[in-house]
Formats: sequence, C-alpha cells, structure tokens
Amino acid sequence: MRIPFSGTLFIIRLIRNNPWFMGIVGLVIGVLLTWIITSLVFHQKERRFYEDRREQFVANADQLLARHLAHDALSIYQDILNAISKEADPDLYGHIKNNEGVCYYQLALTRDAEENLIKAIRSFEEALQIRTEAEYPLEYATTQNNLGTAYWKFFEVEGKEVHFMKAMTAFQEALKIRTLDAYPLDYAATQSNLGAVYWGISTMRDEEENVVKAIAAYEEVLRVYTLERHPVGYATAQDHLGTAYSALAEVSAKEENLVKAIAAYEEALKAVSYTHLTLPTKRIV
Repeated sequence: MRIPFSGTLFIIRLIRNNPWFMGIVGLVIGVLLTWIITSLVFHQKERRFYEDRREQFVANADQLLARHLAHDALSIYQDILNAISKEADPDLYGHIKNNEGVCYYQLALTRDAEENLIKAIRSFEEALQIRTEAEYPLEYATTQNNLGTAYWKFFEVEGKEVHFMKAMTAFQEALKIRTLDAYPLDYAATQSNLGAVYWGISTMRDEEENVVKAIAAYEEVLRVYTLERHPVGYATAQDHLGTAYSALAEVSAKEENLVKAIAAYEEALKAVSYTHLTLPTKRIV
C-alpha cells in the first residue's frame, strides 16, 4: 500500500534543511526569550524598589508618630493607603490602619475631639478586620487596647455610657492575649487603663463597686511594676491606688481605707529618689 504524499511534510523538511531559515528562527526565539527574561527581572527589581521605598515611608511615618507629629504621620499613612489594599497587603494595611487611628487619637487631644475620636475608632475597627485574634493575636490585642482608650476618651467627651461599655469590652478583649505570664508589661498597661475606666465611671454611678474594681486593677498593675524595676509605673500605680482608697473611705470603712491610702501615697513617694517622671493614666500603643 502506498502512503499518500504530504506536501506540508515536504515543506517542513525543506525548512528544517535550510540553515538560513533555522538561524533566523533561532535568533527570533532568542530575542523573545531575552525580552521576556529582561522584563521579568525589570518588573521584579521595580517591585522590590517600590516595596523598599514603601517600607521606608512607613518607617518615617512611624517615627513621626512616635514624636507625636500626628498630622505629618497621618499624611504619609494616607498616601500609602491609597496605593495598597487590604487584600493584597493585609499586614501593612492593618499596621497603617492601627497607626492612623493613633494619629486621630493624638489629634483629638488638642482639637476637634469628637470628630477625631470618631475617625480614630473607625480606623481601629478597620484594622481589626485584618488583625483578628486567631491570625494576629499580638496585633489584635494592641488595637483592642487602642480602641478601648479611644472609646474611654469619647466617654469623657460625651458622657454616654455606651462608650464606657465599649471601652470595657475592648480592654477585656486585649487582656485575653495580654496575660500576666506572657506579656507582663502590656498586661500592666491595659490593667492601668481598666483601672482608669472604673475610676472614671465611679464618679457617675455605683461609686463603691467601681472604686473597688479600680483598686483591683491597680493592684494587678503592681504585680508587674516594682519600685526597683519600674519606679515610674510603680509610683503612678501607687498614686492612683491612694486616690482610689481615699474615695472608698468616703463611702466605706473610713479609717481602714484611709490607712491604705496613706500607705499607697508613701510608697509612691519612695519612687521620687529613683525618678521624677510620670506615666500617663492611659497608654495607647
């Protein structure tokens, strides 16, 4: 049986036997491969360059925020947010949203308190969409602590109990991660915030109950802050404890609580020989 002749096959054979044509094909393929590889390398370098610059911008903004230059830091953070998404850059997005909230909180301390606190709370809540307890436990606790501080300040501004309750919830969420054994300094900071909240609400309702809770929180703080290792924190906590016991003496066991108040104030005075600095009542990180 005769196999039918294929003209196409014959042409292919001719082409394969033509060194000039095969050379041209090889050259074209080589150029294409070189272009593809060069493009990939260029885009990788360009992406890395952009990422390096972006990281530098974030670092600069973080430094400005640490120096309480909130307005300048906020401008940089917002420029970066316009160039990223929470889907593509979740870690960076969560970091910037948290720090954006801190910027608004700092601004609220000097002007437009209500407006800036609303923005701070919104930023913290958006950060928590990324910084979940399961995936980012430490960052989750930090942002919850910050959210609680913002809500507490909002309570001081507006006097609405709903803000007090949200502050309490946020601090308690932070303490799920910030335990005494695992993160003692963070634990002390959040317990101090909790004590301030209980103390503040005690001036409005359920005085004795809330003062007792404030005292318990400050005593937890003193499990971490000792005179020798943390004299500033120790002095501040003892001072708050003395104030709380003085208030408790007005409603219960006057002599006993006044004795405790005096003892706490005397402990606070011991820290004078170590340092003259003071800690803020509430810490936002």
